[in-house]
Amino acid sequence: MSTHKDSWTAFSSTPTWKYDVFLSFRGADIRNSFVSNLYAALKLKGIVTFKDDERLEKGKPISLDLSEAIEQSRFAIVIFSRDYASSKWCLDELTKIVECKKETRIIVLPVFYKVDPSDVRNQRNSFGQAFDKHEIRFKQNLNKLQMWKDALKEVADTSGWHLQNSQPEAEFIQDIVEMIVHKLNFTFSIDTKGLIGMKSQVDDLMSHLAIGLDNVRMIGIRGMGGIGKTTLARVVYSIIYNKFDACSFISNIREDSKKFGLLRLRQELLRELLMERPLNMHNVDNGDFVIKNRLRHKRILLVLDDVTDLDQLNKLAGKRDWFGRGSRVIITTRDERLLLKHEVDIIHEPMELIYDDAMHLFSLNAFKEDHPAMGFLTLSQKFVQYANGLPLAIEVLGSFLFTRSIKEWKNALDRLKDYPERNILDVLQISFDELHYTEKEIFLHIACFFNHEDKNLVEEILDCLDLFPLIGLGVLIDKSLLKLNGNKLWMHDLLQEMGRDMVREECRKDSGKRSRIWLYTDIDNELTKNMEKEAIEGMVLKLPEPKEVYWHCEAFSKMCNLKLLVIRNVNLFHDPQKLSNGLRFLDWSGYPSKKFPSHLLPDELVGLHMCYSNIERFWKGTKGLSLQYPSFLNKCDLVIPGSKISKWFYHQSMGAELNISEPSHLCNEWMGIAVCVLFFSNHQIHKNCIISCFLTANGEDTSIMSSIFNIPMVLSDHLWLLYLCPQFCDKNSLKLLWECDANGFSQIGIRIETLGQGLEVKQCGFRMVYKKDVEDLNQTMVQCSSNNIAPYEGLDVHHNFDNPVIVAEGNKVKQSRGDCDEVGPSGEGSFNLTIQ
Repeated sequence: MSTHKDSWTAFSSTPTWKYDVFLSFRGADIRNSFVSNLYAALKLKGIVTFKDDERLEKGKPISLDLSEAIEQSRFAIVIFSRDYASSKWCLDELTKIVECKKETRIIVLPVFYKVDPSDVRNQRNSFGQAFDKHEIRFKQNLNKLQMWKDALKEVADTSGWHLQNSQPEAEFIQDIVEMIVHKLNFTFSIDTKGLIGMKSQVDDLMSHLAIGLDNVRMIGIRGMGGIGKTTLARVVYSIIYNKFDACSFISNIREDSKKFGLLRLRQELLRELLMERPLNMHNVDNGDFVIKNRLRHKRILLVLDDVTDLDQLNKLAGKRDWFGRGSRVIITTRDERLLLKHEVDIIHEPMELIYDDAMHLFSLNAFKEDHPAMGFLTLSQKFVQYANGLPLAIEVLGSFLFTRSIKEWKNALDRLKDYPERNILDVLQISFDELHYTEKEIFLHIACFFNHEDKNLVEEILDCLDLFPLIGLGVLIDKSLLKLNGNKLWMHDLLQEMGRDMVREECRKDSGKRSRIWLYTDIDNELTKNMEKEAIEGMVLKLPEPKEVYWHCEAFSKMCNLKLLVIRNVNLFHDPQKLSNGLRFLDWSGYPSKKFPSHLLPDELVGLHMCYSNIERFWKGTKGLSLQYPSFLNKCDLVIPGSKISKWFYHQSMGAELNISEPSHLCNEWMGIAVCVLFFSNHQIHKNCIISCFLTANGEDTSIMSSIFNIPMVLSDHLWLLYLCPQFCDKNSLKLLWECDANGFSQIGIRIETLGQGLEVKQCGFRMVYKKDVEDLNQTMVQCSSNNIAPYEGLDVHHNFDNPVIVAEGNKVKQSRGDCDEVGPSGEGSFNLTIQ
């Protein structure tokens, strides 16, 4: 018994078809009537058809010619007429057809010409009478009789056409011809020479299909556009279609469902599987019973290609009990979530081609050879590298370059840097066009700025931009636009290039009129000019080495719609005078100056990263600043230079762990948890270091934790300030948090853990924040403001307790009066920085 491992060998050795259709019939019955008319109709449509009285080579036995003709035909139409079984010749021919069905994958289509299919299947009436005579004649060869009976039953069990006395023959013949034309269009004669890297994919999918099992299995193939989902489905379909009673490959469902609707697709499915004219379904919803009633006893193979909507699956392959035992349904899609919702048995994901296979495929398209032509190797390597294993891109680029000169190749490679190949991008962009607005924004941010970045860090930034990253990133992953490699976001190079090209298309000639800029040359060009740049919403520049730049001090203030700014390894000759008031996230790690101007921080800032900067103090004098944040945020954190934890965190401990007792009756007054961690590095830390804060309650770990990622070199002391709202905590953790002991107290603690070499925690501070704290601290702020008292010498960060609260102190505390150094929040829904 052959295994799925043998299937590729059989498929790749399939001979070239000589005939489209082989006609098997009893000549005396219908040669000059039905068969002649059918043959003429097929010929009129350009279908190459074999009929036993034509195109025979002289001098050869007819049986040998027939055997070769059957082996070289795609389809065999077997016309069962009244006296078909009386012919030993016809039964031997039928046995050969069934043999070829198993070996060469010929598709067998029966026509029941004014006979009942059950008579053929069970040898009754005229078929039974014929076999009564055969049993007398061949009583010494019972094996041959059984082979004939088995062949009749197998073919009669296959979907075909049944002509009854009342039906006009001309209309019946037209149905057959239309179906053959349709099936020829979707019977894939695939050149195996171009199927590079496909064998292992086919073997994997065949193992998932488990053809030998009698259950109904649904298999999903998901992946990005151009990865080869449809090609894989076609190859496997071509290998196994002859093992089923009926088969159908419904392609391009995405577009056809939009153009024609699901009702037409349902009718097409039934027409192919039942070999009948479209059934009369008045609307798409009344077809469930029809499909189940007509197909539940048939072993069918169904491929649904390019599915985009769950309703398409529900209407075309809604339930397993619609189909007979042993049926297989293969679904190709870019959206994994559809497959999960439909509860498929297995999801197969085609992988990018490895380098050797990619080069082989590229060479076949660019040179029609297995290897690059002399003098083209280096250029070929660059194009293959650009395609990054995507079969569509490799084939498009290779075909485009075929017969072109080396100079043209070099010119085409240079053009790709600014103008990607449209035929590739058009396929990739289909998935992007179906995204929600916030999902499109997330995609473009990742393509332009954050590919290969840590998922948690990117989530934090996108959260600050009001882009709902938890759901958005999930959708991009589901739709094969993004992958997770460990905890790193990974976007295929060509998807990234597509996103960046979309941004460039906003204005090809002027980078200042684009929504995002990321290249040093573009950023340097825009910031050396003192001109309005209203279009720019995001700017990220991460230089590998420190570089001194001469940007105009007013340039940032001209970017009035800038929301995202990340700058690293940049030494400014002139400090910026002002940033956009709409800026939501600022990461200026390594800020070169020792001071940070009092007017620089924007009013709507949510995220601020200033690691390993040279700042000694943020500014001199008292500064009250409101930093707005989105109301949906359940936590806030901040990393800043600092060497001392404020007394406001009245529970403090050296080291990385701290436990306190809190009266449990205050739970209704509780507003949040404020944490401050003092950390440093005794040498340059690993780039993937992480600090995490875990909350414990009554001796048990809760599920409440928060982390900061990708901490850069912090040779000086830094403070991590963290505030967690009650909304950040799940119900079980909240319940555990306020369970009290016999004395009415809850035991609450924090534990700080580091991951990576070189990072150490010196001290941690902790405070449970209650409504009374808000009232007291607001009153203190009012008093300090009205009396012009500066509450700190150094830095204090304060945050409204109706939402995330952060309080931190750097340098020394100056006790102005009483507890004035414990100054707190002011203003609703905002940070407040009070700094001297």
